[in-house]
Amino acid sequence: MVRSFKEFAAAMMRARKSLVRRRRDSEAGGEDSRAAMGSRAYLDNLGPIAVETLCLWCSRVGGTGAVKNVEVLDDIGSAAADALNALFLEEPKFSLRLLLPAGVVPALIHACSTSHSPAMQTAGAGALLNLAREEEARKEIVMAGGISSLISLLRQKPCPPAVARSACGALQNISLTAGYEDPLIDSGALDVLLSLLSNSSDELVQERAAACIANLTAGGERARLAVLERKGVPVLVQQLEVVKRKNARTGVSELAPPSLSMICAVGGALKGLAQLPKVDGMLYGTGAIMQTAVLLEYLKMSMEWRPAVIGEEESRALEALMEFIRNVSVHATQGKHREELRKSNLGVVVGKFVKQLCPAETERFPEHARRLLVEAISAVRNLSIGNEEMQNQLGSSGVIETLTGLVEKMLEAPWRSEVLLVETLHALANCMQNSSLNRQRALAARCMKLFMTLASQEAREPIVGGACSVLCSLSMLPDARTKMLERDGLPMILAETITGCAGTLLNFGSVRHNLVKFVQLGGCKLVTKHIQDCGNDATRFILISLIQNLCEIEELRLRLVEEGLARVSLKLIALRSSTPEAVVEVAASVIATLSHDRSTKMHLVKMGAAAVLEEACLTSNETIKRLARSSLNSLT
Repeated sequence: MVRSFKEFAAAMMRARKSLVRRRRDSEAGGEDSRAAMGSRAYLDNLGPIAVETLCLWCSRVGGTGAVKNVEVLDDIGSAAADALNALFLEEPKFSLRLLLPAGVVPALIHACSTSHSPAMQTAGAGALLNLAREEEARKEIVMAGGISSLISLLRQKPCPPAVARSACGALQNISLTAGYEDPLIDSGALDVLLSLLSNSSDELVQERAAACIANLTAGGERARLAVLERKGVPVLVQQLEVVKRKNARTGVSELAPPSLSMICAVGGALKGLAQLPKVDGMLYGTGAIMQTAVLLEYLKMSMEWRPAVIGEEESRALEALMEFIRNVSVHATQGKHREELRKSNLGVVVGKFVKQLCPAETERFPEHARRLLVEAISAVRNLSIGNEEMQNQLGSSGVIETLTGLVEKMLEAPWRSEVLLVETLHALANCMQNSSLNRQRALAARCMKLFMTLASQEAREPIVGGACSVLCSLSMLPDARTKMLERDGLPMILAETITGCAGTLLNFGSVRHNLVKFVQLGGCKLVTKHIQDCGNDATRFILISLIQNLCEIEELRLRLVEEGLARVSLKLIALRSSTPEAVVEVAASVIATLSHDRSTKMHLVKMGAAAVLEEACLTSNETIKRLARSSLNSLT
């Protein structure tokens, strides 16, 4: 009986393949009515009968039905499952129209749940793995209890490697749909997957388990917290170790990194975990950061990182690690967590990585290499946030010169990318935020004209904003401020980009002769115009602070009033109900300074300042009230 059934299953597969081949040939070489009729006949008659027969024998596994010999039923069932799997793989979309209505999903789940035969379990789980590649089938598998059945297969002691591969692969495909996160967690999938990662000696099983965890952590906070609560991070990190592994070709054990698939899966899982807002205490101290740095250093020595050479698989693996670094460094802005980043030497490793991955102007730059470079520069951008030591570490890798050169090349290169340009500009700005040494490096690269051109050209707002951020960081350096003013370029930039340049202006305001030059170049009129139009509260605060600095220079006060800065300050006080208190306080300080100056007092009276100040005296803010009363006393 077994032999005749296997012959039947094989005949069904041959018939299906023959019809599919004829139909494809007809589509390639013109319409063939016989092929079309054959396909329709298969769908309408032969196909449903064959599939239902195969499903029937799958559902008889376990000793039910006419035949009571369990081994015979298992043998027939595995042949039926293999046949169903083959029919699906021949042409998935077409075959689903036959398989799902015939009850293939419950039949396979029954076979997996009731049979103790490794061949039957492997065939059934393998068929579910392939079916789960399609969203429609995934839904049926979950609704029919397929997750619990697959997890039961993985929990058995021992679980044959072939069964574990198929069952893990099925769970990995199911986890691609974000909506199935809850049933997977509720069924205990994470405990089983982490156990397989720790204890399985099969590399493919481990890779699929890690990929499933990565899919879950990409879905939402519940899965990320569940991994952390189960102490899953050390288990994941262990997979990134460079250890002795058996060479598949030579059979000799040698020091080697994990597979690219494993790096991609574990990096993806860690990236998801690092997105948790309060991940600090649970993720730091697990060795994840140090191990990532060690692995990257090893890969740098053993791989070709040039953009024209790096392959897509290598790119995906490295991209996952860079995304993890980018996410984890957002939280590590101070204390022991920032110290862990510094000790890992990640700044130098990532900086050198970026340097090697930057293309020449005419070099081929595939899309996957470009995505990888964007993620690496994103990692630089986040690593450098607010910490001088890390900024200097990045600078020592040559990243300032690399990024500056990259910006220059992108202006002409055929592979120019707006996303890459914006990310590069912001990374540069962050690297110079606290580091005077990095500002000197950027200035030595003779980049001032380049960034001033980018800030003043008619480009998209993100590019202009990025260039302005670089200028803001550079303007903390006295030599850089001098170069900006020598070119008379600052007001030209301000004409359209006041928001981006506000921080640059405040840095200029710390030196008296810079402010005088700024006023002479017409900067006051621009500030007057933009402080009224600006909808950004932080920028408005910086601009009103600049006005406050200007008021400190006695000989400039009358000109400030004449060019509208006093009127703007009064307007901010009058609109205090819709203006941040910090902005109103500075505006009140400006008016207090001007009201005590003989050359500007009468101008304020003519503007109706007294009425505005009287109303301001009624506010609950003590600072505004005190400044308003002081100004009123002076004016009256």
